[in-house]
Amino acid sequence: LLRCLASVVHHSDWILRKTAEFPGHPFTKIPIISYPILLNDLKPLVTIEKTSTMQSATGIPPHIEAAAKTRKLLEMCTETLQAVQNQATQIRDAFIYTDPTGQQKFWDVPEDFRFPLNTDRKTGWRLWLNGLPNNQVLLEDGTTKCHPIAPFSKFNTSRLPNAVKQAFRLHWIPVFSLMGSAPGLDLPARRPPTGYTGEDLDAAFTITTAHLKSRASYIWNDRKKRTATWSVSTWAKHLRYSSIEKNGTASDKAALPERTRYNTPREGDKRTRQRSNLETPRVNRRRVTAQDMNPPAPPPPPPPPVPPPP
Repeated sequence: LLRCLASVVHHSDWILRKTAEFPGHPFTKIPIISYPILLNDLKPLVTIEKTSTMQSATGIPPHIEAAAKTRKLLEMCTETLQAVQNQATQIRDAFIYTDPTGQQKFWDVPEDFRFPLNTDRKTGWRLWLNGLPNNQVLLEDGTTKCHPIAPFSKFNTSRLPNAVKQAFRLHWIPVFSLMGSAPGLDLPARRPPTGYTGEDLDAAFTITTAHLKSRASYIWNDRKKRTATWSVSTWAKHLRYSSIEKNGTASDKAALPERTRYNTPREGDKRTRQRSNLETPRVNRRRVTAQDMNPPAPPPPPPPPVPPPP
């Protein structure tokens, strides 16, 4: 009881403020709150410094603090679950399609999705990490609706339309997978709900560009190449295994990974077209037409001569 009275006196100002904010609050039933003179006399006697009888302040009981933290955690989990359910519902509504067998399946993008034309590498890096959170879809009634698209790095080729799958596999994956393997790339493991900030993207882009220079330095050695305006497909062409093997420097070739079945050139007999013998006279041949197959009928024979009169 001694500690309870000290706590009430110490927090009396906060208790009075709560009774003013919430009329009818149970705090108004605390008897000592109704005696302001007594409260003022007791406040100088209450301290949180250690004394001979109390070595340390007791503070909030552990079970009360644990209950408060548990309540906050439960509220946060509930909000997160609702946000995920709402986002999943939007994605299902936007990216559902029916396959030739009549079964309903899901895509990572809308059916009419296309990659932005002439996307440069820096813009592509932002899309690779943040996606299109404000992507708009045109509805049948002519209005638009926001249906976010996940970061392109989360795409699964089996869940992409054929028109998008080939470009993603040939252009986007080779470039940005190589950029994402840069040593020292320090991005938060979990993407923030609002996406990575511009500062995070710029810092990561600088690190990944340095990694590309160490793997394909021949691109930057040629000053005529305006790499700042290159599209993703152009970068994919110059970062290809065969391009580096053909045009790369010695250090570029040394950094090439081991060959796989995807970058190993085909081996076999090189078939060449057989040329005709020059000593053999060439026979001029004419293409057979439908008229040759069905020649016109010959003209009728002339009538017999008429004998002269007697």
